[in-house]
Amino acid sequence: MPGIDGIEASRRIKNDSQLVNAPKIIMVTAYGREEVMAEAKSAGLDGFLVKPATSSTLLDAIMTACSESAVPLSKARSDTVQAGGALAGIHVLLAEDNEINQQVATELLEIAGVRVTVANNGVEAVYAVGETEFDAVLMDIQMPEMGGFEATEKIRSDERFAELPIIAMTAHAMSGDREKFLAAGMSDHVTKPVDPDALYSALERLAKPKASKATVVKEVGKGKEAGDLPELDGIDVEAGLKRVAGNQKLYRKLLLKFKDMNAETVQGIEAAIKARDWEAGRALTHGVKGVAGNLGVQELYETATRLETILKEERVEDMEAGLEGFSTELERVVVSIASLEPRQ
Repeated sequence: MPGIDGIEASRRIKNDSQLVNAPKIIMVTAYGREEVMAEAKSAGLDGFLVKPATSSTLLDAIMTACSESAVPLSKARSDTVQAGGALAGIHVLLAEDNEINQQVATELLEIAGVRVTVANNGVEAVYAVGETEFDAVLMDIQMPEMGGFEATEKIRSDERFAELPIIAMTAHAMSGDREKFLAAGMSDHVTKPVDPDALYSALERLAKPKASKATVVKEVGKGKEAGDLPELDGIDVEAGLKRVAGNQKLYRKLLLKFKDMNAETVQGIEAAIKARDWEAGRALTHGVKGVAGNLGVQELYETATRLETILKEERVEDMEAGLEGFSTELERVVVSIASLEPRQ
């Protein structure tokens, strides 16, 4: 902008001592990403968005900026998750196909004393609900074999489960999605990457634990014997630890698993684009995006979001640039995570 550019204007706002509550500031630019992003970070900005922006990427950036203001669980709750006390003893079915996301959600639930059963897809979720009594279901939307919408429809078709709380867990954060989830028979939804407080709040509001159940609450931060994690290029370690309640040992394990799982992801997306199989390419990109968000790998999350949008809209002219940005960021993160591996 003329006169004072966005970086300087943001810096002055952030440093204004007369502002009791300084607003969140998200940098929006069409310029070179690396240089401007570095400036934005030095100015203390809360998010970054590359033009042209879509309604989805805009909302994702706003949600990320706002969620990062929360105090990390590992610092806010030293011994037990006090806010999760009301959840202790409830039994939740987690329907999620990605192994890393399963572990992140399970850790957050278990520290609140929640008993967790995992279903890897919608088919398994429908079967599990029919066989076991649950207090609530956390239902991912995009899963193989059967997605969350179809699974919810089948569960609701049995009158025994008319009142069973089913909470959608999805990276789709568009404004109209809540209405779609409710129309599909779901009780509510929480967005990915999962904010612990939002997850606990939804369960406390909807689940009805039985007084006779156990109330053991798992200690926060268990597993820190792995040693303090170093700063990692391209990874917000503090944000990632928040997702796993400060468990450094688990977080290190999940990062290394993420590296191994994505050794050939770029080649897979390239092959899908070459074959004009947009859905296959989008599915691969979506998988990376969801895990990156949960692990605090924000810049990779943003590039994956852009590539996923390009593939969804079949914008062939933008795919090369989108894939290049995604590939560069993924390689950066993989190299960074590799530094955690024990030296031979």
